[in-house]
Amino acid sequence: MVPVAPIPEVRQAHAAALQTLDANLARNFQFESGGTWNLTEDYFQAQRALDAYKVRHLSDRGPRLNLDYLAADPYLSRHGSDINQIFPEAVSPEKWREITNALQQAAEPMDLMSLEEVMGKINMSNPETRVTVKKRVRRLYEWAKDRDEAGLGPLHLTTGSCLHEVATSLSQNNTRCIDGIQEGIGQFEAGVFGDAFAPQNMGECVSHIVADDRMAFIVRHTAFRPHNVEFVTTVVQLLRQRMLFSLGLRGAFAPVAYPFLVGHENDALSPARVMERYLEGSEGETLGFLSQPVDFPAYTVDRLISLLQAAREADFVDADGRRRNPDYRGLRLTYNFIMNECLNGTEPKDPVLGPVFFDFVMSGMTEASDYFLPASDGSERNFRLTREFWLYILAKYGYILSERPGTPPPPEGGA
Repeated sequence: MVPVAPIPEVRQAHAAALQTLDANLARNFQFESGGTWNLTEDYFQAQRALDAYKVRHLSDRGPRLNLDYLAADPYLSRHGSDINQIFPEAVSPEKWREITNALQQAAEPMDLMSLEEVMGKINMSNPETRVTVKKRVRRLYEWAKDRDEAGLGPLHLTTGSCLHEVATSLSQNNTRCIDGIQEGIGQFEAGVFGDAFAPQNMGECVSHIVADDRMAFIVRHTAFRPHNVEFVTTVVQLLRQRMLFSLGLRGAFAPVAYPFLVGHENDALSPARVMERYLEGSEGETLGFLSQPVDFPAYTVDRLISLLQAAREADFVDADGRRRNPDYRGLRLTYNFIMNECLNGTEPKDPVLGPVFFDFVMSGMTEASDYFLPASDGSERNFRLTREFWLYILAKYGYILSERPGTPPPPEGGA
């Protein structure tokens, strides 16, 4: 692996992410529901577990994960915007009436009563939750309205408008409590804003993919009691909040209405244990009575590379042009995007990858190198990326550290 320090842009973005984290912790977010839930205290509990993990792995050899990026990912703000930054002020009563009326007019007649139930539950939720959820609905409304005005149509439905799509999605949560409604909105947001994310460099790609994986880890906790609807809904909302800052999850603070539905005093769901589970993994773990055994993979350099390789292979196509993995829902790493990371026209953009990729292209993508391999089926589009490629990228953007713990950084002027 080529020893490489994060590029200046990344160091600046990481410093900004740390400032945002400090500001959020200083706000001391908390909510009352069967006890006091304080997100700052949860963060420090999880950090103590992370620090203990670092100590246990001090003697590990080879590249190490930069675990400071969990809470302060330099690119998270590009694809995981805080709704309170998008809309600093609460949705006004006039704006909320506009949104409600527009969604009611766009809804199918058979969905109208269900939609009204959802909007009623939002209006009756506790003040902090109500403010946040209304902002999230407003964001979807503004997105749908802009898309309809541009004549683009719905993303996932075959007919109707984008407003109709939003109204339909909201109405499907009519039997759920406010925590379930928030989860339903989150799933729709992921499909809308996640699919719309256009990364500008490979660092943003890595950030997006690992953020997806962290949320998938949270959702995996539903497998402990998959047939308990209340548990499935609430465990995601509760852990999303308690791990919001320590795992760098997308979203914003929003009180959880019914945390007692997951047996929240169980130590297995404490921030410390959740952090340990994310880092170390576990096999056959349960929550006790009536719990299914669940496996959690450890977060390692090899696993991170496997996630990135899956994103690359998700763009592979068969001879007839169809995607080999049409069910893949994450970010796809395309031929053009990788080329743009390496080259600026015919000139190297990246000093290490650029010349090698240029030679690879000039060979008709048939000559293997340390970073690029020909496609196994002869298709230029399906060229492969090596482990060394990913180690270089991860070090370039700071997601792994090539130095041993305690190794002083090189001086600014060089070695």
